[in-house]
Amino acid sequence: MTKLQFKAIQFTSIISLFLVVVSNPLYSDKPFDPSSVQSKDCQNGKYSCGFNPTSVEVEQSIPIAESTQISHRGLPTRVDFGTQMPPVVNQGQQNSCVAFSVGYYTHSYLENQSRNWGYDTPAYGGSGNHVFSPAFIYNQINGGQDNGSYFDDALKLVINQGAAPWSVMPYSEKDYRTKPNQNQKTVAAGYKSQSYRRLPFDNLEAVKSELAAGRPVIFGITIDDAFYNLKKGQVYDKPSGQVYGGHAMTLVGYDDAKVSPKGDKGAFKLVNSWGKDWGDNGFGWVSYKQWIAQRPYSYVLIPPENTNTTPSVEQEVNQVVQGNIASPASVRASQGSYPNQIQISWSVVNSALAYAVQRAEPGQDSFKFLAYSNEPSYNDTKVQVNSTYRYKIIAIGETSTSDVASSPVASGYAGSAQPDATTTVPSTVPGIVIQLQGSKQGSQQVSLNWSVAPGATYYQVRRWNPSSETWQVWNQKITNRSFVDSGPITNSTNRYSVRAANTAGFGVWSSVVEVLVPGAQTTPAKPTNVVVSDGTFKDQIVVKWAATAGAKLYYIFRYNYSSKKWEGPFEGTNAAQYTDTDSRIKDGRYYAYTVVAMNEEGASDYADPAVGRANPLVQRAGQVLDAPTGIEATVDEKTNQVTVKWQKVMGASSYVIMMKKKGAKEYSFVETVNA
Repeated sequence: MTKLQFKAIQFTSIISLFLVVVSNPLYSDKPFDPSSVQSKDCQNGKYSCGFNPTSVEVEQSIPIAESTQISHRGLPTRVDFGTQMPPVVNQGQQNSCVAFSVGYYTHSYLENQSRNWGYDTPAYGGSGNHVFSPAFIYNQINGGQDNGSYFDDALKLVINQGAAPWSVMPYSEKDYRTKPNQNQKTVAAGYKSQSYRRLPFDNLEAVKSELAAGRPVIFGITIDDAFYNLKKGQVYDKPSGQVYGGHAMTLVGYDDAKVSPKGDKGAFKLVNSWGKDWGDNGFGWVSYKQWIAQRPYSYVLIPPENTNTTPSVEQEVNQVVQGNIASPASVRASQGSYPNQIQISWSVVNSALAYAVQRAEPGQDSFKFLAYSNEPSYNDTKVQVNSTYRYKIIAIGETSTSDVASSPVASGYAGSAQPDATTTVPSTVPGIVIQLQGSKQGSQQVSLNWSVAPGATYYQVRRWNPSSETWQVWNQKITNRSFVDSGPITNSTNRYSVRAANTAGFGVWSSVVEVLVPGAQTTPAKPTNVVVSDGTFKDQIVVKWAATAGAKLYYIFRYNYSSKKWEGPFEGTNAAQYTDTDSRIKDGRYYAYTVVAMNEEGASDYADPAVGRANPLVQRAGQVLDAPTGIEATVDEKTNQVTVKWQKVMGASSYVIMMKKKGAKEYSFVETVNA
């Protein structure tokens, strides 16, 4: 299709309907002509076809999707919501594919899912009130030239400004300069998204999980002659011919059983903005293998949250019930930060004595044992430079291990050269910061907190500067695990990252956290690190958790396995601890607990549940001495001696050291040590 000026069409007679069908190329059976969707600069080697790759710095400043941090079991083998997307349209010869993917396809779909109002695309005779205009987005982010655009700019615009319906600002492939007026911006402000996240190209399970949840995946790849000439039923599985540049599209499904011409199994389904003459009525397929080879830039757009429901008992509580040890909540791996090695860090699992690291070789699906670690981090030196490895972590408890299938998967690779002079080879530097949280407090402050990084003596914080597209690093040494930014960027989303340090150097920067600064305050983040006493007390159960940035009050909920119901909320507390003295819990049965953080703006999501019990066999009521924490055991291979260290326990006069060999049923006495 060479032109596309969408206008409402009045079907006043059979003759007029016949003329529409004949003249509208959307319904044509003619072979697809690539030149009909190519601008004058979309030529071999020019790389100016619409999608401009984001810089490494900007890409790393975008928070990673939560789906990359969890394990996905039971995903369907096939997903396809292509029929629920807006009708296929044609962008013409304008380089506006990014705006079509973000605005017309994805944002229109998400709004339709929320409002259930149907589509009224002008190209099909509709009024354009319920689909969104690519012109509103593209004309504001192209710098006045038809040279394409960046995903980050388009996604930020939809979050900060919203999106204008097509009827409010119609699209024309001939007009890429007209900017929206104030009235059009006012209407668009009623259709904002909440945020967006990036998806690593090689995490197929995360991409599939987003699609299985009904979320379109926005992406951009380099296109060639083979892609332009994709026919109905074909799967794009190898490059061929001339290479033209970047093009943006939208994933709408996948099929694990679909086989490509090369014999590659599994493919993603996409919708394009080249009209119905291309591919299979405007849709196409790309094999999983070719998807990874293309190294696409991919993102998910997150709509405003509507509800806050209690956690699923079956999916969340049962994983930790009655003494079973949980998997780490998150796993991170360095990506080119160090030469010739990969650093893996993960969140601490309470009651874990050690961890087993499993690794999948490049291009392999199966995971094999790699090493044990007493700390929540490990340095993998047995790697090939610039090859991607995947990792899982198994938590090892006293009597059980976590389910390997429940472990999050982290991808990492070693760089051939040191990209950052301030980052040291991680032989002795601390691990990666996990579970960074942020929330706005008061009128002009952002509060951050994070979990401990193994081996850290202090921390550094940085904030992304969107104007210069660089990170601002605070040089001060932060010895606690919290920080307050007293001067965040107002009317904007602030992005932060933290890294740990010690005398040996700096660790890897953490994942990014976002904090919106539009008004007085935002809702607090979900509480983490919930720990429940397991038989420590005769007449009570103590629940503790990590303090949440921005929280003014916490409410606690308890799950009763007998009634199979959540109970509460119990009396609110401003401390990150709650003691349950209900007489019903003294029977020694297990109960699950979750926590909600509150402030003036509302409630957080529910914390991941943890399980504990009282112990009627404890001889005296009230608190007994806490068990020692921070236990470390090191082996001297020359003397074959083990040195054990631990943190001091308040009130202890001596410590009894016990030892149990693997496979033994009982512990044996080793020695008593004075406190």
